Amino acid sequence: MRIVRQGINRAWSPTAMCSIALMCTSIVTLAPAGLLAQRHRKASPLPDPTRMVIEDSTRGFSPDARMRVPESLYVAARKAVASGTDLERREALTLLAFSGQEGDRKTLFELSESEDRSLSHRALVALGISGDPAGYVYLSTILRDRKESSERRTYAALALAFETRTSDENSEDRGSLLAQHAQLLLNGNTQEFAAELAACFFGMSLDSSGALFKNYLRQAGGSITLPKGRKMQVIAGGASDRYIKPLAYGGLARRFSSQEEWGFLRPGLTGTRNEARRRFEILWGLRDNPRDRFDKKLLSRIARSLERRVERDSSEENRAAALLALPLYDKKSGLKRARTLSTSKSASDPLRSAAFLVLGRFGEEKDVSRFEKAWQQGLPPQARAGWNLAYPWLQIRLDTPGLPMDRAGPSTELPRPVLRLREQISLPTGTNPGIAEISAALALTQLSDRVAAPRILMLLRSARDSYTVRILSRCLLHLSPELVQVKLEEFDSEDPGKWPWEKLIVLGDWGHSLLGPILEKTIVAKNLTPAMRATLFRLATRAALGPGYRVDEQIRKRLGISELPVAFEEAMKWQLRPTSPLAPSPTGGR
Repeated sequence: MRIVRQGINRAWSPTAMCSIALMCTSIVTLAPAGLLAQRHRKASPLPDPTRMVIEDSTRGFSPDARMRVPESLYVAARKAVASGTDLERREALTLLAFSGQEGDRKTLFELSESEDRSLSHRALVALGISGDPAGYVYLSTILRDRKESSERRTYAALALAFETRTSDENSEDRGSLLAQHAQLLLNGNTQEFAAELAACFFGMSLDSSGALFKNYLRQAGGSITLPKGRKMQVIAGGASDRYIKPLAYGGLARRFSSQEEWGFLRPGLTGTRNEARRRFEILWGLRDNPRDRFDKKLLSRIARSLERRVERDSSEENRAAALLALPLYDKKSGLKRARTLSTSKSASDPLRSAAFLVLGRFGEEKDVSRFEKAWQQGLPPQARAGWNLAYPWLQIRLDTPGLPMDRAGPSTELPRPVLRLREQISLPTGTNPGIAEISAALALTQLSDRVAAPRILMLLRSARDSYTVRILSRCLLHLSPELVQVKLEEFDSEDPGKWPWEKLIVLGDWGHSLLGPILEKTIVAKNLTPAMRATLFRLATRAALGPGYRVDEQIRKRLGISELPVAFEEAMKWQLRPTSPLAPSPTGGR
């Protein structure tokens, strides 16, 4: 019961800064694809709040585990760096960051000076995630050197910003160095050095970045509303930037605690359709703010602004994000609107989904009938996703007999939510699961319905995008890990195409204890294609870092859903979860 309640609360916790649903194509190209469009409506430029809640809800399923890299992997990586294909070299290079060997450190230093920027940038980041003191000195020197290109300083700042699992005696110095460099950039042309400044923000402490966010917004121009209606005109610096301004708004929204700071944020909630992402950044940040230092007057002011966004924002995703945040500041107001919207056929799918999520988290016994009424009316997939998650949350909070199922007696009748959720996780073979099936699988996992595990495995086998695979694999490993156990003998075949790659990749997510011996055996196998070998290097790197420490996860955890400069997007590709390397057949690619 405690675990289930933690899962429910995690989706609403201050640490839930959820990552955007990043997609990737085959490991052959190791390139990301766009967000999966919902089948019943056009794709939106803004993230889907329900998908973000789903992502948050599964984070706690991953244990804090990582793999010790076998020496045979390092031997193969050194060989690949020296004479492999471009694809193999790039994947092997990052793996060398974990060896701790002087020769590998020297290789990273040398390649960081390569004219091939795809190698030099990876080498810089590898030096950062290694936590090596010599790497810290080297990266610091690059950051301070104004003769270096801004692009190179950006990757050095990124490398310094990454949190490592090693004992890092320079961690405080890193944050201080990045803060000083950010202040220096704020005194110059923030447009020209936007990526560099974003990298500094990424690695700074909450207190340091909050102060700098305010400084930036002062320079960007505008007015601050102070208590009692007084206004103060801030310095207009013309420094508005495509990346930094939304990042500053979103970052400050997650950290602020005073009326003066709210004065910086409130104007950002207005604006045109083209400024919808900025509003989303603030709204999601408000949802993540701890709020422990807010007085009643400030809570009320924020709630009134959220109410206006729920009622009339031009973006349905923003209306949904505002509704999710509203009950955290005014529970009565949030519930009132959620109750109305949950059964309104004219409400958009994102908004109805958010309404169900609010009722699941804050609703009362009388709200059970609203869920039943909505189900009888029929729900489109996206709205049903919120229903799938929220109805079990509400039933658990109401202590419904038989929920979660690991506490039910043998003769307990199956609760109605379980039956309806099970109905939704059966699809024709080869059909990519949609948001409704994903949410149903997650809800059944939170309910400890082990009977559903084989069906979730079938969904996982049909999944075709990284978001779906990531969520379903987390659910399956949490609910019934024995279904994805792998034996060493399964890799005896001389044809690597017959290996159970899907199971291997799933085990790699958690740094499973079996993964090391399997990788040690497979990396020396004959008939490996370059793409397969690159896949094994990627799996080893991800497993060595472990959940929460991978490049893409760290960036999204700390910077939220901001649109990011090219350097960030590039670095986030390097450790994305691979899919099967077997299709399409390996030809060229990145």
